[in-house]
Amino acid sequence: MPGRHLGPRHHRRLRPNHRSQRGPCSSRSTSGDGSSTSSAICMRRDSSSPTPASGRQRPRPKPSSSRNGSESCEVASRTPRNRRRYLGPNPSRPPTRFPRPGIRDRSGCTSCGAGEPAGDRAASTRDTPSLPAVNRKIWIAMLLAAFGWGTGGVATRSVLLHGVDPFTLISIRYLLSAFLLVGWLLWRRGLTANRGAWLAGLAIGIVNMSGPTIFFTLSLQHISAGLGGLLVTLVPIATAVWAHFLLADEPFSAKKLGGLVVAFSGVAVLIATGESGIVGGDPLVGVAWSGLGIALASLGGVLSRTYTQRYSVSELAGPQFVVGAGASLIVAEVLGTTAIGSIGAVSWGLLGYLATIGTVLPFIGFLWVVQQTTATRASLIGYLVPLVSLITGAVFLSERLTAAIGVAAVLILVGVVMVDRTDTTRPVVP
Repeated sequence: MPGRHLGPRHHRRLRPNHRSQRGPCSSRSTSGDGSSTSSAICMRRDSSSPTPASGRQRPRPKPSSSRNGSESCEVASRTPRNRRRYLGPNPSRPPTRFPRPGIRDRSGCTSCGAGEPAGDRAASTRDTPSLPAVNRKIWIAMLLAAFGWGTGGVATRSVLLHGVDPFTLISIRYLLSAFLLVGWLLWRRGLTANRGAWLAGLAIGIVNMSGPTIFFTLSLQHISAGLGGLLVTLVPIATAVWAHFLLADEPFSAKKLGGLVVAFSGVAVLIATGESGIVGGDPLVGVAWSGLGIALASLGGVLSRTYTQRYSVSELAGPQFVVGAGASLIVAEVLGTTAIGSIGAVSWGLLGYLATIGTVLPFIGFLWVVQQTTATRASLIGYLVPLVSLITGAVFLSERLTAAIGVAAVLILVGVVMVDRTDTTRPVVP
């Protein structure tokens, strides 16, 4: 066609097999007036064209199809020149709970990066809970434990208002709790027969359980349940004081001293204003009974830290509750004034609530939280307990929430946080 320029694109259209018929360079071209000129047009050979030496291209290997349960697959790493073949799991490497992410090839195989076949990896992924699900369970357990311990003081004051004396109340509460916890441990096959664990439970059950509970219950006759729960948060500070004298590796630092001063200034606000949270209460007597309970519970906390280096918390739980129930029964036999037959149905319902929701379930939830997360995160339960006590006491028992109580609560919680942030040990059960 004269007068029409036919460039290399038209040559390629007219000669679809120009790559195989000509070499890499051609000297033929057409000018605008139809005459032939001599010019070198280099046609670059594609990467898929055959080499002149062989004349035939080596076929590219197709990716192997990997099905679930296959024992080997080829996976290309991020560098295309590197190829490795999976030959099964490495017996020298222990299996991990969360499989490592592998490099997915074109067939969808991810077994080489995970260290196990694709079918087994899919099964393990289905069986392993995700991290957000575990965190959600931890927070639910922490909130339930804080709710149980926080409402325990409110239920205790309710039983006292129904005419049951403190010693009978404590004995029934811990007797029911011991039956429930021992039954749970037998079901889980966690009740130990170790003599050393039972001797340790004897000391902890008296010093850390039945004794402090008696003093805290006596204090609820003179102050509100919210104030009682607020004063219980001083146990970590008193534990730090005991640890300074009884443990060589936990000295009382200047930061702990500052937290102690701030927290006890909140207690001073309660005593100075005469605020007890209830009508006709006596904050001085209530704080005195709570102080004895705090001193005994903190001493029991130091003993617990000593014994937990040799025994687990679950091993000490059964002996602790059994000994605590036995000691409470002895005290109730001597000092108790309420006959069992005179206890009404409402009081029995509250006692059942104390044994289950207020004692056993928070204790089990706390044990599970300590095993699943850090001690710092588990210690948040102790900060939530007084808030639950103050709110539920005001709602169900019409306890007062005044400005003095608010100022005291802020000072006590700030002091506890200052002491607790310097303490890296496991938190004490409230």
